[in-house]
Amino acid sequence: MNNPRVFHVTSYGADTTGNSDSTEALLAAIADAAMPSNDLHEGHLLEGIKNVA
Repeated sequence: MNNPRVFHVTSYGADTTGNSDSTEALLAAIADAAMPSNDLHEGHLLEGIKNVA
């Protein structure tokens, strides 16, 4: 496997305290990770959870 890119949801504004809804930040990170131009054929959203795309 090549070195996959990492998309940190905190870079998209996710709240690490859990006090605010971070749904939009998570969705934005997933959308960017799914872009074909990122050439991600294999990787992980979280350790132990394989991407299905």
